[in-house]
Amino acid sequence: MYNIGDRLKELREEKGLTVEEYADQINFVKSIIWSYELGKKKPSLNHIERIAEFFNVSAEYLLTGDQKVS
Repeated sequence: MYNIGDRLKELREEKGLTVEEYADQINFVKSIIWSYELGKKKPSLNHIERIAEFFNVSAEYLLTGDQKVS
């Protein structure tokens, strides 16, 4: 089963970022990043758009795991 938290962690790690570094760069609180990656919360559509832009992927890729390039 697809888990957006796993995808977010994978993208962050591909960039070589810690949770703290990533949170600072995207202007999120690090506890939000942790909750997304651990699957405790799902990102809002606004956050999905910001995350997709940061990682240069489509929102669809984040939501479904399909089609990486935006």
